[in-house]
Amino acid sequence: MKTSERLLPDKVEGQIERVMLLRHLFAYEVVKNQLNEKNDILDFGCGEGYGTSLLSQVAINIIGIDVSREIIDFAKGKYGSVNCQFMAYDGTHVNYDDESFDVVVSFQVIEHVADDKHFVSEAYRILKPGGLLFLTTPNKTIRLFPMQKPWNRFHLREYYPYELKQLLNIRFEKVEILGICATKEIMDMEYRRINKIQIDVNNPLKKIIPTRIKVAMSSILKPLLSKINQNEMEVIDQKHFNIDEFYIINDDIYTSLDLFAKCEKKNK
Repeated sequence: MKTSERLLPDKVEGQIERVMLLRHLFAYEVVKNQLNEKNDILDFGCGEGYGTSLLSQVAINIIGIDVSREIIDFAKGKYGSVNCQFMAYDGTHVNYDDESFDVVVSFQVIEHVADDKHFVSEAYRILKPGGLLFLTTPNKTIRLFPMQKPWNRFHLREYYPYELKQLLNIRFEKVEILGICATKEIMDMEYRRINKIQIDVNNPLKKIIPTRIKVAMSSILKPLLSKINQNEMEVIDQKHFNIDEFYIINDDIYTSLDLFAKCEKKNK
């Protein structure tokens, strides 16, 4: 099932969706390059399973879990294999024993979770001593004004780099916060997208115009705006972006698209 928060690789429409998908895949590729075939991995909030499947290429076993039974059934049918399995969970307790996994990955998930401290504690609990948690989440710095709530209706909160580090340090002894960036063209595209959203969200007229009038205006303006957006996308679509245009930074991470955390559980 495709939603604004769940993109299917074979159903991406336009460059904005493609860039979002590439950001997600890039994080999996970074982790893949740091693993070996002896790893037992949990993909915490696996979504459609394409990233889980990618990591299965370098894992002895990987399990993807998600709160949506529908999406888990989809993942099982498309990506399930002997060493790549998928399970639904209740969104609170991960149904695996303490110290079960060498690696836990969780990409673009924690901003959706009601109790983020418990989420981190569960990841810590199921990791073996010396195990690693890799986590990504949108960079609040470039997306929100100070004290502003997330405009993405699916996000319960977003994080500044220092906020994410403080959260992860509650359980993990060693936490490194990096950033995911991209070429100037991609970065500018994302800045324009965010700016358009902020203008719309902070439009004072939206708060005083009756809903029935906004609905009527939308029905009139939508065809025109759609045509304008289509013309804009035709220009953008002349460039075929790829995963090589993304990279990790460890300095000035406040300018990054996403925060990339690497956490290590202390050996006994």
